[in-house]
Order: sequence, then C-alpha cells, then structure tokens
Amino acid sequence: MEEFLRNSGFSEPLINAVHTLGYKHPTAVQSECIPLILKGEEVKAKAPTGTGKTAAFALPILELLRRDPYSVFALVISPTRELALQINDQFKAFGSNISVKTQCIVGGVDILRQAQALTQIRPHIVIGTPGRLNTLLSQPDILEIFSNLQFLVLDECDFLEESQKEDLDQVKALISPSKVLNFSATLDEGPTLGERANIKEYFLLVPDVVKDNYLIKLLERHSDINIIVFTQTCPEAFLLSKTLEEMKISVLPLHSLMSQHAREASLHHFRSAKAAVLVATDVAARGLDLPQVRLVINHHVPRSSKTYLHRIGRTGRAGRGGMAITLVTQFEVSLVLHIEKKLNTHLEELYNEEEMKILEDEVVNTLNKVTNIKAVISHRVKRPSLDNKKRKELLVSKLKKIQRLSRNTT
Repeated sequence: MEEFLRNSGFSEPLINAVHTLGYKHPTAVQSECIPLILKGEEVKAKAPTGTGKTAAFALPILELLRRDPYSVFALVISPTRELALQINDQFKAFGSNISVKTQCIVGGVDILRQAQALTQIRPHIVIGTPGRLNTLLSQPDILEIFSNLQFLVLDECDFLEESQKEDLDQVKALISPSKVLNFSATLDEGPTLGERANIKEYFLLVPDVVKDNYLIKLLERHSDINIIVFTQTCPEAFLLSKTLEEMKISVLPLHSLMSQHAREASLHHFRSAKAAVLVATDVAARGLDLPQVRLVINHHVPRSSKTYLHRIGRTGRAGRGGMAITLVTQFEVSLVLHIEKKLNTHLEELYNEEEMKILEDEVVNTLNKVTNIKAVISHRVKRPSLDNKKRKELLVSKLKKIQRLSRNTT
C-alpha cells in the first residue's frame, strides 16, 4: 500500500497514517479510483461490501486538501447516522498527521451545537445525513461556509436516492461542488471492482409461529461468536431483543427509535464484545465495518436483493470468511428464489434431515418458555414510539434561535 500511495504522489504524513492503520495492499476499488480522483476526475464506483470504499475516496480527498487546505473542502453524505459517524472516524484516522478538522452532522444531536461548530470550527470535511444537512443548509450563514466546496461524496448513493431522495435533492440544489463522487456496492450499472467476500449462505425453513424459537436455538449453538440479527421493523427489533435478554442471551439492540446516545453505546459495546448478539434493523445494513462479525442471521427474508447483499456484507469483511443464515417461513420461499436469481447465488440448506430433527426436538422444549416470555414482555414493556409533532416543534424553535444568533453576529 505504501508503494502504491508513494507512486500516486501522496505525502509522507498520509502514507505514515495508512501504514499505522495496518493497510497492506490496495484493493481493486482503491487502485482504480484513487488515481482518478487525484487527477480531478469524477467517479461512480461499484465495489463489493468490505473492499475499502471509504479509503478509496477519503485518501485522495485528504491528499488534495493537504496541498490546498481550506474549509469546507468536502461534504460526504451517507444514508445512516451510524455510517456517517464511522466515516467521520476514518477521516480523522487517515488525516491524523495533517491536522484535519471534521464535523459530523446527523439527527439525534443538538442542532444548535452543530450550527455553532460549523460556523466557529470551520471544518475541512463535513460528513452527514440528508435530513439534518438539508435543515442546516437552509440557513444562509451556514450555506455560505460551503460556497467553495470541492467534493461532494455520495456514499451508498443508490440507497440515498431510493430512501431519502427529497432531502438529498434539496441539498444538491443548494450546493455547487466542483466534483461529485458516487460509491455503492449495489449500483445497477457499471463493472464491479473486486470480488464478493467468501460468505457461506444458508437458509433454514421454519414455521412462522415458532420462528423466534428456532432463532434462539441457533444463537445458543453459536454463543461464542459475534452475530448480527436483522429484523424488518423497529418494534420487532425491540421485542426480539427483550425476548433474547430474558433468555439470558447477551444482546444489544440497534434501531432508529433509540436515542442517538443509546445507538452509539450499543455499537460501541458490540465492537468491543467477544461474543454478543446485535439485533438491528437496516440502519446497520449499509457500510458499517464490523470485522468481528462471524455470522449474520436474517430474521425474515429481505424483499430486496440489494438489502440482502448489504446485510450479509456485515460479515466476511476485508477478505475474511463469514456465514449468513436466512430464516425462511412458508410464506417467503418465493423471495429466496428471487434473491438467488438476482444475485446469481445459491442458498444451501443449513441442516440435513437428521440434524433438523434434533433441532426440532430442541425447539419443542422451548415452546412454553418463549411463549410466556413474549406474552409478559408485550404486556409489561412499553414499546418505543416517535412523537414527530413534538420533535418538529423542538427543531423549529432551535432553528429560530440559530437565526437570532446569526442576526446578532452580523
């Protein structure tokens, strides 16, 4: 990696930072994109999960920033708060020897403090999510900070367009970057830079009414490794994590109805755990680098092949092997066939007939206990909810305060 960066014209401070972080060789997406970005070209790159896409845009941006430092030099937009925070940390690590200033702009954090940080710190690199960025950029004094923007990076660009198009379009209409860089693992067009990770893909056919019982037995069989269980909705993630907790399984929840502090705490504890289960919605499916994850379990079959690909991509990172198990009910067989066709892959049966009989006997022994636990939890625990009206009122009041502060300083 050092030879590649040196031949590409990188300075020693950045080369030393990359060496300290343990990078050995450039991946296909890095070899292809870094020279192009350094030459001032726009790129739209498709590369499999876990192949170092962040380094492919962060390193050349930091090298160009070092040559001509000013703020704001680059804006990186990601679809989730967790991914934005991770990208922010990676920019800090790569730029540790050049005194780079970064600012992460996501929801769930005091918007007034974010506005003050932008106007006072004047960061070189801003990383954020579309909704909060759109809100802040509507303020003229903050928009002015982005007037000389060199780069706009859209990470997971296809998902941004699909899930947050309105906010994203408004942000793009407000700014005028010199160059736009697009990255994702699931773009519909263009060649794929690199090979998919070596992930063993399995399915387990289970009756819908006892799906959680089968999941519990699977988790007990793999209790010595780190696992992510993906659910479809926030209430499902909440209820399932409480159920597993009552079953004495080490579990951490991650979903969008949690406070930002709680979400960050769950990820922090999961990263440092030797054996734990993260029960998450798709806020954890895109881009998160969790190299300790050995197994991904889909609590249901994703309706999108792209979602499936990103979920299982949380394991098998950076050339490591991994395993993915999808729980399939009698209503979801067609979805599995669709995923196999779209991705040109094949999910193997997890167990043979004899092994399945043993598992079924184990599941029968848990029926009463799990049913009782879920019933108690449903009555005892209040599920999280969003008070959108209250949140909107609070946000509006803080925006008015930002406007007053802006008038007072001019």
